[in-house]
Amino acid sequence: MLQYKEILKTVLPDYMPLKAAAHDIQTEDNYLARSNQDVAELAKAGVLPHRVFADTRSMDEAQIQSALGKCRFVAGSMEDVRLINRVALEKGREQSLTAVGLYLVPEGHDSRHGIREADLPRLAPELKQLSAISVQGCFVEDCTEGLYGKDLGRYFRTCYESAKRMTVILPCSMPYLCITGALGAVARNLREQPETVSEVRRAAEIVAMQNRTAFYAKLLVT
Repeated sequence: MLQYKEILKTVLPDYMPLKAAAHDIQTEDNYLARSNQDVAELAKAGVLPHRVFADTRSMDEAQIQSALGKCRFVAGSMEDVRLINRVALEKGREQSLTAVGLYLVPEGHDSRHGIREADLPRLAPELKQLSAISVQGCFVEDCTEGLYGKDLGRYFRTCYESAKRMTVILPCSMPYLCITGALGAVARNLREQPETVSEVRRAAEIVAMQNRTAFYAKLLVT
C-alpha cells in the first residue's frame, strides 16, 4: 500500500484510489464493496452512497436488495443489470432511478469478464427499456497484462476514449471512470522497466487534462 501511495503521488496525482472496505474507514474516500456486508459497514461508518461502488458480480439477489440505495452498483453482465432493474422495480424505486455502472472491455482488448464495447450498440435498446435503472459510469476491465511504458500510457487513453464512446452509444452520463488494475500495472512497470514510467505519467496527465476540459468524470484507479 505504501508503494501505491507513492505511485498516486508521483505518477498518477490526478487519480483517486478505490479502496477496499476496511476497519480504518474515512468518509471522504471512495470504496469498492464486494458484498452487502461491505456496503452495510461503509454506510454505518457514514460513507455516502456515491462513494461506495458495489461489484454485483460477487453479490446475489438478496444482497443487491439489501444494498439498494446505499451504493452505486457496477455490473459485469447484462444478467446483473436485469437483476438490479428487477430488484429496484420490486422495491418501488422506479421514480428514483438506481445508478448502475458497467464493467467495460475496451476495443482492441480481451477479457473473460465484463461487457465488450463492441456489444454496446446491440445492448443499447434493451438498456433504454429498463425503467428502474440509469446507466452511469464505467469500470474498465483490467487488460493491462504485458503493458509497459508507451503501451501502458496508450491504455490509459484507450480507457478514456472508450468511456467517451459509451456515453454516445447508449447514451449515458459518465460521473466516474475507474481504470481497474492500473496501480498494479504501474507498480510492475516501476519494478521491471523504471526508465519508461515517465511515458505512463505523461499519458495519464494528458487524459486528466482532457477530462478537466470536456468530460469531468471522477478518475478512479484500483
